[in-house]
Amino acid sequence: MKTQQKIFLVLSLISLLILMIISNNISPKTTDISNITEKNLNQNLALQVKIIYLKNFENQSFQLLTLKDSTGTITGTTNSRNPLKLDLSKNYTIFGKISEYNNTIQISINKIELMK
Repeated sequence: MKTQQKIFLVLSLISLLILMIISNNISPKTTDISNITEKNLNQNLALQVKIIYLKNFENQSFQLLTLKDSTGTITGTTNSRNPLKLDLSKNYTIFGKISEYNNTIQISINKIELMK
């Protein structure tokens, strides 16, 4: 392999590594529930909410949550083998993708963090 090809290969690998690091540290835009519309379908968003309802579907590894902020409520769903144990008295930051089910907008939750 020529020296020039080796340099390009190393630069390409370094660029890919940098992109991977950046993509893992970029958080989606935080929004209010009332601002979510059909235009947001398939977008990743963050919500700062209180969980007011949590239902486990143990046989299906599925949880249904009702999320509330000062502007409204939205349904959230999670797929997890181990049901999440969440404190309904605390506030959380929810990260997920906006989707639609039975003509209702919901968020498919990817990550939940306790707000500080």
